[in-house]
Amino acid sequence: MKNLFCIFEPTPKSHFYYELFFYLLLGIICGFCSLLFIRSLKFSDTFFNNIKIHPMIKPALGGLIVGFIGIFYPQVLGIGYDSINLLFTSNTIVWYSLLIIVLLKALATFLSLGSGSSGGTLSPTIFIGAFAGYLFGMVINYYFPNSNTSPLCYALVGIAGFISGTTRAPITAIIILFELSGNINIVLPLFVTSVISFITATKFCKDSVFTFKLCMQNKKMRNGIDINLTQKLKVD
Repeated sequence: MKNLFCIFEPTPKSHFYYELFFYLLLGIICGFCSLLFIRSLKFSDTFFNNIKIHPMIKPALGGLIVGFIGIFYPQVLGIGYDSINLLFTSNTIVWYSLLIIVLLKALATFLSLGSGSSGGTLSPTIFIGAFAGYLFGMVINYYFPNSNTSPLCYALVGIAGFISGTTRAPITAIIILFELSGNINIVLPLFVTSVISFITATKFCKDSVFTFKLCMQNKKMRNGIDINLTQKLKVD
């Protein structure tokens, strides 16, 4: 995993504290995007569960649609690390291409997981966080040309913010991205974005990408495993 980012040595030159406001704004955006991501996964899961077809056909249907998307945008297929690597090395990326890829990657994830295909959520969150963060950095540099921060730094911080909002593990996201970057200057932006994303997402939805299916099955994990176990015991 670390080899993915070793080609880039991030130097977020946040000499002016006003730039922390941009990372705070990125945290809010990551929080709401995380909320939308979780609710879209819920919707996709419910949608495919309500389709009255044989269970074996559902993954094939989802895979067919994802494959069709991949014909035109192969970047959305697979775990996406090669596409992130290209993002960190290319200098000819336009903003609307980033937006399209982010939306299609999210759609491919919803179709894959909702239809019952095997797959996880960590790689998609890394992918979406990187591309969305880079897009945010491009917007900041366009409207604030005096900003010293590269879009690549926002891409790294965006990964941490999106992981924090979807998995509800901000400390883990901060540590992982700090180890990947190896740059002490990025720690404060990581803290700001990750914590704000966590607070924003938790404010409107208590479930993470790991617990929303349990919630849909009326299995509440918020009060601890011991309480859930005692609620199932019957005393005669």
